[in-house]
Amino acid sequence: MLHAWLGLAARCRIEPFVALGKRIRKNLAGIEATLRHGLSSALMESTNTKTRLLIRMALGFASPTPSSPSPSSTGAATARLPGRAA
Repeated sequence: MLHAWLGLAARCRIEPFVALGKRIRKNLAGIEATLRHGLSSALMESTNTKTRLLIRMALGFASPTPSSPSPSSTGAATARLPGRAA
């Protein structure tokens, strides 16, 4: 089915279809292997996203210890959240 579409795309006069057909032909072996073996890059993309999130969350921390004192160590009152133990 894909090969039939590639033939139509090659004869088409719409330039974006011709360009897409060329791009698909260039990567056809990889596309067919992915479809045949059910491979996906989803796990790697998920890992990259989680890594970027951790890096973004860690920006500004120069050391593992907090630089400003916590409210409990300064004697300040802490708010009690509903449904949580004190």
